[in-house]
Amino acid sequence: MGTAVYIILNQENQGLDYISMTDGKFLSRASETLDLYADHLGVKPLMSFFSQSPDDLSEFLSESDDTTKETWFCASEGLKTVRAFEEFLIQNPDLVDRSHEVINDLRQFSEILKQADEKGIKWHLSVDY
Repeated sequence: MGTAVYIILNQENQGLDYISMTDGKFLSRASETLDLYADHLGVKPLMSFFSQSPDDLSEFLSESDDTTKETWFCASEGLKTVRAFEEFLIQNPDLVDRSHEVINDLRQFSEILKQADEKGIKWHLSVDY
């Protein structure tokens, strides 16, 4: 089955079914490699946008941790990373396996983040195991 990364918005975006727009499986497999190039590209690593709600974390933790807070990021920051990775991968398709599918995931993320940015909606990355 494998892991997938996906976007969570901090408010509902009317007309955008963003969760079903992408499954993020290919991007999940490539994110570690892409994140190695983030500094070189002048962007934040994709996984630096990861956060989960305390409720989601509670299923992995044996004890409740009330200090854990969900972190939200400006969509423009994520958009900068996603677009830089897309362009870099277009220029270096042999960098990751199935780069075409990774680029498709990045384009879907880009569309979601673009719309979120236009509406001032914050986001974070989540992982489905």
